[in-house]
Amino acid sequence: PTYRVDGKVAFADGSPLRGGEVVCESVSLGVEARGAIDENGAFQLTTFEPGDGAVEGEHIVLVAPARRHADGGRRFEHSIDDRYLDFSTSGLRCQVVAQDAVNTCRLLVTPPTVRYDE
Repeated sequence: PTYRVDGKVAFADGSPLRGGEVVCESVSLGVEARGAIDENGAFQLTTFEPGDGAVEGEHIVLVAPARRHADGGRRFEHSIDDRYLDFSTSGLRCQVVAQDAVNTCRLLVTPPTVRYDE
C-alpha cells in the first residue's frame, strides 16, 4: 500500500525551489516515488498512480531542479547544489507512516557552491 505524501522544497530563507522533480526511494523496499515541483516549491508523490503517495518507511531523497540556461544558452546550470542530484550525497530523507492523514515532507536545499577557476 501507499500513503499520500505532500511536500515542499525550499531554501533556508524560505524561498521555494521553482520547478524540477523530487524522487524518493524506500530504504527497505527500493520502491521509488516521484513528484513534480511546482512554482511554489510544492510536490505530491506518486508511486503507481497519480497522487497515490509512497510506501511506508524511511526514504532517501534526491532533488532534480529545473535546468536553467546559462552563458547565452550554451550550457545549463542548476539552482541548487549538485549534491542533491544523487541519493548517496543529498543527505535528504523523508519518513512515510501508514495513516489516513497526509504525510508531509519538507526538504531544505542550498544554492550551488561557488567555484572559482584558478
